[in-house]
Amino acid sequence: MRRHSRSSSPPTELHPTTVKALAATARLLAMLKEHNMDRHAAALRMAGKRLQVDEAAGIMAMRQVLRRLRSLRLDDESDHKIFQGLVGQLQKELDDRAEQLELLPKN
Repeated sequence: MRRHSRSSSPPTELHPTTVKALAATARLLAMLKEHNMDRHAAALRMAGKRLQVDEAAGIMAMRQVLRRLRSLRLDDESDHKIFQGLVGQLQKELDDRAEQLELLPKN
């Protein structure tokens, strides 16, 4: 079971779009670990933690990680398709939240 540090501040309520992004992040983390891609998993985990504390900075960190994840290829074809779907889902949630926060440049 997880132990929570008493020195950490209580978690603030996260926006539902951010919660969806974190759910996709958790699924991606599990897949990366399953395929022994620990370095990528660590980068994604750190970006996810940042997203929980500072949404704007976390979105930017996640986008950097996603750029690297898009170039990955999993050996198992069905796993790879699931992985690509999760990457796409996470990208969509991040884009939606960035738009809500007006972080995206206006076209």
